[in-house]
Amino acid sequence: MATALSLPQTTIGKKAIMAASSIVLMGFLVGHLGGNLLIFAENPEVAVNSYSNWLREFGHGSMIWIVRAVLIAAILGHIWGAFTITARNKAARPVGYRRKQNLRSTLASRTMVYGGLGLLAYIVYHLLHLTWQYGIPGGRNPMADPAYPLIDTNVYLNLIESFQSPAIAGVYVLAQVFVGLHLYHGAWSFLQTLGFSHPRYNEMRKLAAAGFAGLISVGFILIPLGVQFGLVK
Repeated sequence: MATALSLPQTTIGKKAIMAASSIVLMGFLVGHLGGNLLIFAENPEVAVNSYSNWLREFGHGSMIWIVRAVLIAAILGHIWGAFTITARNKAARPVGYRRKQNLRSTLASRTMVYGGLGLLAYIVYHLLHLTWQYGIPGGRNPMADPAYPLIDTNVYLNLIESFQSPAIAGVYVLAQVFVGLHLYHGAWSFLQTLGFSHPRYNEMRKLAAAGFAGLISVGFILIPLGVQFGLVK
């Protein structure tokens, strides 16, 4: 006797998990970008470090861990949903097309899986670099340099010293290009899941997805480029 499928086992359930995790992740990116753009404030060192200190101390230091737990759950749910939907789609057509034509697909949709894996690698790098602070220019090593914790809370200084390196700035700029592509397709699909898939709304949906992805991607790109071009010192 066949057993009934639970909601997460269905395609609709998987897409719902993808949509819910997308809301969490996109909301985080908006907030994270807002905090990072304080680097262009009138007194950027005070603005950035005050914001960073507020994040660490909010809720007596517990809120940041709650946010991290929610983000980890969202990322894991997003990865699980993406891979299970992809696997189901491949299983539905085990034999590939003799000649595949990408008539309606976009670069963003065709690179979602590989772009997602690249973004996962970038997240790990970003955490190692600016959260756990390995690779900050100047040869400091938090595991070997006892003076290192003295600048642990100077997020502004770490940003400036990091993005003065063309290689590090280049990594972040390239990563944001993939973030933009991923966000475009993600926002497009998210709006489709909400029911905005209709010839009357498709062009508007495309513009909304492109506008959101562009604002986030360009906003983050401005930070390393601002340091590289001396707009932020």
